[in-house]
Amino acid sequence: MVSYLKRLPLADALMLVLALGSLSLLIWDWVGAPTDEQRVLIQRIDIAICAAFACDFVWRWRRAGWTRQYVLHNWYEIIGMIPLQQPALRAFRLVRVVIVISRLGIIGDRLFGDMATHRLMRRFKQSLVDEISGQVTLAVIGEVEQVLYKGTYTRNLARSLSRQHDALRELVMDKLREDTQTGRLSKLPFYNTIVQAVIDAVLRVGSDLLEDPRADQLVADIVRENLQQIRKAVEQREQQREQRYQQAHSASAPPAETTPGDTSLP
Repeated sequence: MVSYLKRLPLADALMLVLALGSLSLLIWDWVGAPTDEQRVLIQRIDIAICAAFACDFVWRWRRAGWTRQYVLHNWYEIIGMIPLQQPALRAFRLVRVVIVISRLGIIGDRLFGDMATHRLMRRFKQSLVDEISGQVTLAVIGEVEQVLYKGTYTRNLARSLSRQHDALRELVMDKLREDTQTGRLSKLPFYNTIVQAVIDAVLRVGSDLLEDPRADQLVADIVRENLQQIRKAVEQREQQREQRYQQAHSASAPPAETTPGDTSLP
């Protein structure tokens, strides 16, 4: 390991030292109890380290030909340039954790070569997605089911129809006039009055039906039934994946050792 570190280019070795130094400062800030003056000094050092990260990123980006692909592959380095010790970030622990992980990616690139972290993430990305996708889907379905109990979907649709009443009537009138079969009836007396009355009656009855709470219950039951079907399918897939994992784990496990003299009678 020591011989490998000695072969590192000077710029990579310097960035490695700075990244390790930034993490050391963060650990000191979290675990230790620095004074206000020391905390200000930590902030200034961290800003200087982030500036060095930015210069190194721009230099390597220039060496790569200012390509967009380089930025997309090394996006974590941009996050790692955010100063960790800024007071505005102290309340956002998750953001600070993401920045720390990004700086660990910078350390990985300096140790194992440029884009080593990107290759590692690319290797395990699909496995991670496959591992958590089922649980995320089940959690989302659970949240949707809870919202369905309080929803008023058909009444929302009825209010939309009421606001667009005139536009819908004009739309139906235009389609009737364009129709080759019903268009002939337009020459009959009182055609427009009768058609408008029928359209208004249909829209009014439709709005009344949608305003009925039983319509909300019907729609909620239909959606809930479909969500339960999706939930069962996802749970079945997760169970099959768990069974395959257990079978593979049991197949790769070494056989149990038997103690000498432990024999069974026929």
